[in-house]
Amino acid sequence: MIIGNKQIGKGSSCYLIAEIGHNHQGNLNKALELIRQAAVSGADAVKLQKRSNKTLFTKDFYNKPYQGKNSFGSTYGEHREHLELSIPEIKECKSLADQLEIDFLLTPFDEQSLQLCLDLELAAIKIASGDLTNHPFLEQACKLDRPILLSTGGSTLSEIELAYQKLLSLGGEFALL
Repeated sequence: MIIGNKQIGKGSSCYLIAEIGHNHQGNLNKALELIRQAAVSGADAVKLQKRSNKTLFTKDFYNKPYQGKNSFGSTYGEHREHLELSIPEIKECKSLADQLEIDFLLTPFDEQSLQLCLDLELAAIKIASGDLTNHPFLEQACKLDRPILLSTGGSTLSEIELAYQKLLSLGGEFALL
């Protein structure tokens, strides 16, 4: 498999992804600094997350009170929205990664965010372990004709086997993490 300019496979060195996720806490400057630090430390890629919260969550769940000590809002939806970078901010992060010659990856959690991966011409798509059993979403991701990096954390062996068989049947390149 090739991601960006890096060959990944037997005999090649590890492909190191710096997981930023939402550790930027919705702050573009923090996200940019994390990308810079990942590049300085030798990572091959940085990875952020993107969600369309209002379409991903039910209205009741979105509006559910959220009182955690690390909450960025009074409802779960407000909290999640605070953590999301806007599309222009995501594009700025990708631009910096490109300048620093480090691959930029996203974990999309919905169709709109998956489309953003295509719009940004990402070299690969990272799918969260929570979507390992979401076979329709895996099919949509495979249609983008990019290598798929699928997390398996918290999954059962039979769930992983089913996802593996599904990805195999769809063709294209993928790796299980």
